[in-house]
Amino acid sequence: MSRVADLNRPIPAFRLRLIWEEGTWSLRRLLAIGPLRLPPSDLLPKIPEGAGRCGFWIELLDVEGRVLFRRTMVDPTEQSVEVFDGGKPRRLPTRRPRAFLDLPVPALSGIASLRIWGQQVSLRERRSRSEVLAHIPWSPLPEKSHGRS
Repeated sequence: MSRVADLNRPIPAFRLRLIWEEGTWSLRRLLAIGPLRLPPSDLLPKIPEGAGRCGFWIELLDVEGRVLFRRTMVDPTEQSVEVFDGGKPRRLPTRRPRAFLDLPVPALSGIASLRIWGQQVSLRERRSRSEVLAHIPWSPLPEKSHGRS
């Protein structure tokens, strides 16, 4: 991820609008913005060989599939809420058919695709490992709207 090493100064950026509807992610807007001072790319913690990672993150990839930038975050599609019942926390299922995610990312040259990692959203079917939820081709245009906002 050496291509994003100097984020200590404002740099050109994109604002992504990602939408999750009925279990499917799509890129709805890619807008050139900036310059912005962005946090550095997130590293994933080291794990034992054969173990899986848990969590939710977005990656920008080059044509070789190398990660150029990564942002970890709370899963916006979470299908439960934490409540306190008699002083003890527990999770209750909710129905969230749609989620929006607006995310600023650095406008790096060589971005070929966007990959979204996470866990399946059903409480009963939640897997212990994150998996690729979507792999979306990147538009080479500096400003493009994909579908409705």
